[in-house]
Amino acid sequence: MNDKSLSNLIKPLLNAWYPTISHGTGVYLYDVEGKKYLDGSSGAVTANVGHGVREIIDKMNDQAKKVAFVYRSQFTSEPAESLAARLCELSNHHFQFVFFVNSGTEATETAMKMAIQHWQEKGKPQKIKVLSRWMSYHGITIGALSMSGHAGRRKRFVPLLEEYPSVSPPYCYRCPFEKTYPSCDLACANELERVIKRTGSEQIAAFITEPIIGAAGAAITPPDGYYERIREICDKYDVLWIVDEVMTGMGRTGKVFAYEHWKAKPDLLTLGKGLSAGYTPIAATVATKSVLAPVLNGSNLIMSGHTLSANPLSSAVALAVLDYIQNHSLIEAVESKGAYLYAKLKSLQQQVNIIGDIRGKGLLLGLELVQNLNSKASFPSSFELTSRVIQKAQDKGLLLYPSQAGEDGVEGDGIIISPPYTITSHEIDELVGLLTVTMVEIEKELGERKRKMNNLQNRFHKMIKSTDVMSYVQNDMTIMFGGFGGVGTAPTVIEEILKSDVNGLTLICNDAGFPTIGVGKLVCEQRIKKLIASHIGSNPVAGKQMNDGILEVEFSPQGTLVERIRAAGVGIGGVLIDVGIETDVICVGKQMITLSGKTFLVETPLEADVSIVYAKKADEFGNLLYDKSARNTNPLVAMAGKVTIAEVEEIVPLGELNPDSIMTPGVFVNYIVQSKGVNWKWVWE
Repeated sequence: MNDKSLSNLIKPLLNAWYPTISHGTGVYLYDVEGKKYLDGSSGAVTANVGHGVREIIDKMNDQAKKVAFVYRSQFTSEPAESLAARLCELSNHHFQFVFFVNSGTEATETAMKMAIQHWQEKGKPQKIKVLSRWMSYHGITIGALSMSGHAGRRKRFVPLLEEYPSVSPPYCYRCPFEKTYPSCDLACANELERVIKRTGSEQIAAFITEPIIGAAGAAITPPDGYYERIREICDKYDVLWIVDEVMTGMGRTGKVFAYEHWKAKPDLLTLGKGLSAGYTPIAATVATKSVLAPVLNGSNLIMSGHTLSANPLSSAVALAVLDYIQNHSLIEAVESKGAYLYAKLKSLQQQVNIIGDIRGKGLLLGLELVQNLNSKASFPSSFELTSRVIQKAQDKGLLLYPSQAGEDGVEGDGIIISPPYTITSHEIDELVGLLTVTMVEIEKELGERKRKMNNLQNRFHKMIKSTDVMSYVQNDMTIMFGGFGGVGTAPTVIEEILKSDVNGLTLICNDAGFPTIGVGKLVCEQRIKKLIASHIGSNPVAGKQMNDGILEVEFSPQGTLVERIRAAGVGIGGVLIDVGIETDVICVGKQMITLSGKTFLVETPLEADVSIVYAKKADEFGNLLYDKSARNTNPLVAMAGKVTIAEVEEIVPLGELNPDSIMTPGVFVNYIVQSKGVNWKWVWE
């Protein structure tokens, strides 16, 4: 049985539930309930040789029986020495020095430090900046994140980060210079020279790139000649070139190292992920003799190190992985398998209208998802399309890797497909089959949403008057209010109800507020036969009516009231949207709700004939906008009504939305009333 309560383990989403994996074999993983997942992403582009490989496990056990750990400042070990030599051999001895660490982030940060130390030992200590590209990702520690141009992952820590990203990505699908290859004359590469000149080459230690942009760009692949030009510029201005092959290295693109697709070689290289294929934590920073020469002639010490660096166990496992890859000629097969997968994906692209671009090399392929194939318009971030695709695919038994994409690398969607090298043609067919079902369903959902939004847009531009609301309000009806709480939600609409002779209403709101204000006034005038609220605030009239038996009142703690509204809006059993009330909420079982680790009993899911909400602003499609700090329940109210009417003061043009706002998708809203705002004179009289 799944335990969906909070565990002691911090996971990516604290409140989310994750399946527990039991075991893996080949390209498949199996959870404890027996469900099978085709690992179409090799985890995080890591499990390159598949799961449960006996040869690797045996080598791991053999080394563990000998010695698992020695400290690098006291000893070396045969596995570490052999692995370092092996990596240098694989580069045809272009590289001659290897520094082992535990993760890709540590590898890129070590490369940064080695580049800076190189110049220090050469008497140029002012060369400390490391240039990088936007739409890049080099790791999550402060140094590595400073080099990363992944806007989403930088956002929380910007005040702590260096301003290293400064060069545009080689993004041919969305050329930042609005040019076309090859007539562009590699403008994206030439931009590096301008940045170096503006910054001053005397300040710059290195330039770091991913050969193929991974998590930040859905396998953005530079055109021919790009890296040759980068090499020329770095040499011209005395700048070291670091190539981050944490994702692409060890055969992922059909070459041992992805830089081999171009006729240019870097000064420093970072490896990770596929170096051990996920069987143990290990990564590496690899350097040429020219990079280390000043250090050898100077301090003779690389100022970096980690407790588990170059430990014998991880080194032995990585050697076993390299042996397995070589013995089974896996890298040689990557190119043909990648071509087969690419052809299958191109066929899928003809079946759906949201795959804008397919790119990459070998078994590192990316799909960029767009609203319109001609304009290449990205989906709004509020759609959370990447997450929806990833989750739906996983539900169907296919694992994919999420990625950023889009013109600005912020509002855009992409996925990476990167199965183990051992995948067969039959398994590729199965992968694409699962992906096809996923994409067809996603497109159908998007089409339905678009249709509803288009309908809403038509209604929105006509906008009903507040007096028209009364055509939706009848005697003995259930009305749900959201917005100003005790002051009264959607005051213009409430005024119209007060003017009418409607009676016998069931009213759902957080509280009944003041006796002469808004919804409180409806209570006092005895228009309401039943009140469902978290409390009745400072409304003694409502309390007296309740005691006298005139008014039936059903109390519920505010949190529970909110969850009951949620339950009505999306149905028990669904994963719900975070709208700022708390954090992610999941409806489970039949009548239980988990909210921030606390369990609530859902009494009766609340629904209304009409929901009436108030929002200061809406965009041109009728999406309601709220300040994140407002912790509004209005989106829930809108979801729970058979008909939802929103009252707004201001219509905000597209492109002028505040990024700090919560946007409620307009699909929940049927009609808009534009008002002049809260009539405070009316409120307080």
